[in-house]
Amino acid sequence: MKLTCYTKSNCGLCEEAKLQLNIVEDYFNNLSVQYVDITTNPALEAKYMLEVPVVTYNDQEIQYGNIDCATVIDYIESL
Repeated sequence: MKLTCYTKSNCGLCEEAKLQLNIVEDYFNNLSVQYVDITTNPALEAKYMLEVPVVTYNDQEIQYGNIDCATVIDYIESL
């Protein structure tokens, strides 16, 4: 299973999201997180500029802004 986390540089919430998602990766054996810097893609930057970080699975938004591991874990377990 692969999650995607949209981020940008110099973003405190993005750094915290990475810490939270590390916990999620440790919780599930078959999970990985791909980090995508929205500033490298104008379409992503326009879509997510005010919402980063944004965590998605299969293009379904799980959470944005303040990411917490419990919400992400609950989402994955509900699949």
